[in-house]
Amino acid sequence: MINFNLDIAQRKILIVGAGNVAKRRLKKILKSSKDIKINIVSPNFDREVKLIFERETNVKFFERKFRFSDLRNIDIVIACTNDKALNQEISKICYEKKIFVNNASDQSLSTMHFTSNIKINKIIELNLNTGGQSPFLSKIMRILVEKVLKKPLDKLIKSISYKGKIDNNREKELKSKINNSDIIKKVLKKGNNLFDDLIDK
Repeated sequence: MINFNLDIAQRKILIVGAGNVAKRRLKKILKSSKDIKINIVSPNFDREVKLIFERETNVKFFERKFRFSDLRNIDIVIACTNDKALNQEISKICYEKKIFVNNASDQSLSTMHFTSNIKINKIIELNLNTGGQSPFLSKIMRILVEKVLKKPLDKLIKSISYKGKIDNNREKELKSKINNSDIIKKVLKKGNNLFDDLIDK
């Protein structure tokens, strides 16, 4: 597996299911891009999902069971129903049709995974990924970065930036300073024992 960023603008996305997982995925997608078309198919729906549907003109809701014809002209599918067998069947067809799919009930049947994102500033955004195996660990890592590293990283990036872009000369100068200091050793020493009290030895 390889991690890469995909521009989803003007893509067509299908979400099958309308519960809590669908709500989280929908919010994340809409936050990433407004220039996108999303279809949600489900016989039942979360109230908040319906409210999102009503105010977002690019989101269409189909209150019925999934049909395989729903996959026509779709670029990305998110299968998040409470029926594992249906999610599996959707994944199988997506594999055959070479459609990107995220299976919420079985990440091994997914060709794409949602990451935990941290926006440091306009230049840098970090993606934390466990391949769908542990959203909990992604959350812990995100909290650590946001609470401990975000401000120092933001200062560091700004120190080598000019007009919103990395300045090569400033970066080279900072690199030289770091290489000639013991700051990396200090950071490693401080972080190595962070969870020792919580982990069984």
